[in-house]
Amino acid sequence: QAQVNKANTDLLKAQKSLKKEAVKVNKNTLKATVTKANKVKAKGYTKASFNSFAKVRTASTKVLNNAKATQAQVNKANTDLVKAQKSLKKVAVKVNKNTLKSTVTKANKVKVKGYTKASFNSFAKVRTASTKVLNNAKATQAQVNKANKDLNQGMTALKKV
Repeated sequence: QAQVNKANTDLLKAQKSLKKEAVKVNKNTLKATVTKANKVKAKGYTKASFNSFAKVRTASTKVLNNAKATQAQVNKANTDLVKAQKSLKKVAVKVNKNTLKSTVTKANKVKVKGYTKASFNSFAKVRTASTKVLNNAKATQAQVNKANKDLNQGMTALKKV
């Protein structure tokens, strides 16, 4: 019995002296995601969507800087941050097409008669392109401005017969 007791005592001592091996947590993906997210600024996004994103970004940064974070926590923080960034909503920008509309209306009154065929054909292509921009609900202000400029140049470039 003494041998069994000694073996049991030795086993308990050995068990207590066991140390958990530190688990290496890979934070590389989270670090890259946080770095990318830190470049995102509020301008251009709705206040509500940016505030939600900012909260998730802060929480993810805390996980990144937490030396005791588990791999599951790191993975969740990364997933949440990617999702939050994809959920950002852009502020709707009102595009002013009034000037282009006026220019297209003026251009639509120009008839082929009295102009060289080559200059009129060139003008007609620009007029068609400008009309497409005018009718495009997703056209940006830069596209509208360019279409207006091009159409004005096209009208100026018309050559009389």
